[in-house]
Parts: sequence; structure tokens; C-alpha cells
Amino acid sequence: MPAARLHRRPWLPEKDGRRPRRAPAWLFRPPSLPHPAQVRTLFAPVLCPLGDTLFATPALRALRQRFPSAELTVLAWSSNAELLEGNPAVDRLWVAESPLDLAHWLVTCQEARFDLAVGLSNAGSWLAAFSGARWRTGFGAQSLGLFYNLPAPDRRDVHAVDYALAVARAAGAEAAGEPSPEVYPSPADRRWARRFERRFRLPGRPLVALHPGGRFFPQKRWPADHFARLAAALEARRGARLVVVGGPDDAAAGEAILAALERPEDGRNLAGRVGLRRTAALLARVDLFVGNDSAPLHLAAAVGTPTLALFGPTDPRNFAPRGERHRLLRVEMECAPCIHWMGGTLEYLASRRHQEEVPAECMLRITPERVLAEAERQLDRWGLRG
Repeated sequence: MPAARLHRRPWLPEKDGRRPRRAPAWLFRPPSLPHPAQVRTLFAPVLCPLGDTLFATPALRALRQRFPSAELTVLAWSSNAELLEGNPAVDRLWVAESPLDLAHWLVTCQEARFDLAVGLSNAGSWLAAFSGARWRTGFGAQSLGLFYNLPAPDRRDVHAVDYALAVARAAGAEAAGEPSPEVYPSPADRRWARRFERRFRLPGRPLVALHPGGRFFPQKRWPADHFARLAAALEARRGARLVVVGGPDDAAAGEAILAALERPEDGRNLAGRVGLRRTAALLARVDLFVGNDSAPLHLAAAVGTPTLALFGPTDPRNFAPRGERHRLLRVEMECAPCIHWMGGTLEYLASRRHQEEVPAECMLRITPERVLAEAERQLDRWGLRG
């Protein structure tokens, strides 16, 4: 399948050859699920943070398998679009630069007259609901269900991957096998990661990636000084080489962590220096990832790297990587979880107002000694890749 075409401005179909106009789709309910032959165009808005984008990828695969001949268009933010580049399920990738663009994209959707719209994110489901598509479903049926004509469940006590798949199932799409997040580094990204590993890895010594960040909800961050103690212990006990990954906001924490190493050459700070798919290519070559509940954790899980996830304010039922290669640590507290999935804009804004109160108490109670012991068990169990 050819690579998805990237569009940063609203795309309008050619005037010639348009299908006849019909009554607004929300005025009637189709009698049954769409048959693959009836769906020539499919719209799946994925307007969400990075981790949620990865959780939506199994649903995109299921939609592609159910509607193999349809042109599948995805709308993403400029911040998460990179994670969908190269995805074989996606034919066309639209990019919204900011929320101010959404009115334009809504008009574009209505002009395009999609056959099927499946919202695979909280915000994106509003566009799916009002897209004018013949069949419509998406997230948040408790609030948007009136505008859907393919009923989808809205259980929020399940894993985010399963939630998105349940929405896809409302359109008749079923996942095959064991669904897991997907990311597709480019060949250039993979070559870069191989070169980095050859230059940085030492024979017989583990290569461990750390991520100290958590952009949208800083309460999720394990303290940087705890990461520093962990990094120093892994270097001293295992001879590990450490690489810090993340975004520009994580660069300062990365420097502080690596400053704790006895030998500076044992650490590299790549936070804010490489893109998302290049980070994924690198994580595919490390022996262990240790980090908070944030996008790099889910990138590592997507490429099959053993992980050690540090959870606190968020619910592992929604976000924890699944499978035997993944372990999580948390401290049970009556107040947890205090950040709720799909909690909406107000919860996000409240989090940003209280950044000075982070990290959360449940994250402070996860000790470096406990994380070190579990990290060593992971290294012993899964061994070295290089």
C-alpha cells in the first residue's frame, strides 16, 4: 500500500464526479452495520496526546482489515501526526496545527461526505459526530451518543486499546490476534538507531533507556533525583550504559540524571534531540526501558522492548503495557487513581495549575531501591539484545 499522503490544509474533493447530495446523515439511521462494499471513504480523527495515539493504532488496523478497499483518512494534531506516518492502515493523513483549525476541518469533512466516520479520540469524536458521514460512531457515547447511529460502549474501566477497539467493533471491525500499539520507524530512523548502538553499546553491558518526563500531567513523574540514583546504581552494579529519551521539556532532567554517573561516557541525553519514530527505533535496540506512564513507555512496548513502568496517579487498567515482557510498580493509596482517563479539559487545566505540587505522593513513595531490584530482575530474565 502506498505511503499516506500528508495534508496540512483542508482537502476538498474535485467538483466533477461528486456523488449526489443527500439529506444530512443525522436525520436518519442506517438499518444495519456498513458492508465493506458500501464504504469507499472512511474518516478516523485521532486528536489526542501521544500515548493515546498509539492506543488507537490497533483500531486503525482493524478498520483497514474490515474495509480493505476504503480510503482511510486520519486527522491528527501536528504534535502526534508523526506517530501515524508510515502506518500501512492510513491512506491520507490530515494535520491540524491548532484547535483554531478545527472549524475548517469540520467543513472539510462535511464537504468530503465520508461514508463512515469513526472517532478514535475524545476530541476527534466530536468531529466524527458532526462530520455528516452516513455512519458515525466514536468515543464518549455518554455525551455524544445522540449523534451516533452506530452505538458504541463507553466503559472507561478497560484498557485504552480495548476501548478504541470496541468503538471500531461498533462499525463491524474486529481485531485479529493479540492487539498491541504500533509504530513504524522509517528505514532512515532504523539506520540511525543501528549506528547509535554500535557507537554507544559496550559488549556484555546492558543498554538501558530512561524517561523522567510526563508532559501533560506532571504529577505522574517519578522524581529526577530518584532516576539519578537508579542510573548510578545500574552503572555501578551492572556496568549499564544509560540513555535518556523524551521531549525538550525533559532535557534538563536528563542532564541532572546523567550527572550522577561515575563515568560521564556511560550516559547520553537524547531528550528533545530526536523525533518520535527515531526514538522508537532506538528503543527497539535497548535491553530495558524504565519510565513513567507517558508516551516513551508505550513506544518501548510497541517495539517489543522489556519495560518497567512507574505508575501513580493514573490507572494501570487503562494504560499499563500488557504482556509478559512488561512490569509495573506502584504504591497502593486510597486516593489513587486521581487522574482519570477522558477526564476532559477541566481536569487537564487543573493539573497544569498545580504543577508546583508535583510529583504526587504515590510517586514519591516508589523508592529507587525497589525500582533497582525490579530492573535487575527484568535484565536477568530477558538478557541483552546486543
